[in-house]
Amino acid sequence: GLHSVNYKRLHVARGFHSYLMDPILERFMPHLNAAELTTPVTEFVSTVTGTTEAALLTTSGYWLRNVRDTVKFSSAVSQVMGAGPTLFIEIGPGSQLTSVIIALDYQSRHIACASLDRATPDLQQLSKVLSHLYQQGQALNWPIIVPTVTCELGLLPHYQFVQAEYFPEKSLKRQLSAVEFEKVLKAVSVT
Repeated sequence: GLHSVNYKRLHVARGFHSYLMDPILERFMPHLNAAELTTPVTEFVSTVTGTTEAALLTTSGYWLRNVRDTVKFSSAVSQVMGAGPTLFIEIGPGSQLTSVIIALDYQSRHIACASLDRATPDLQQLSKVLSHLYQQGQALNWPIIVPTVTCELGLLPHYQFVQAEYFPEKSLKRQLSAVEFEKVLKAVSVT
């Protein structure tokens, strides 16, 4: 046809964000009513409405819509991008949303990267993300990052013409602890 639409079939076990969730809504409502819903302390752009929300988030009806309604991810990302250059970091084990954000960034004004990758050890992926952010001109809080991402400095040569390569493979292959990951997120978000 005249128009082509890009899409990716999702491999999911349930029909989330569709009429297939209707049977659980009634059972979900008491849990929402029991939860203490408070207004966010930072600006929140909803993927339910595609706009900035605050008070709406304190209602159980909003969260029912979050389960049932279509996700307006593109509208929400466009809303955030409209405020100016932005850094998007996908928190999760993949990069599906990062790919969508990059596709929506027609003017290449924004930075998007995935914090984790199923196929890459955490510290190695984190090193890639920090390198990418640094190359894009992001100011990073190195005093917080350096104690987190370490290598054995004693292994490095003292003479500049030693013909050997040194990589911190041992330290990059372990998993990042929650405390270390939180420190790195704080370091990136300081800018």
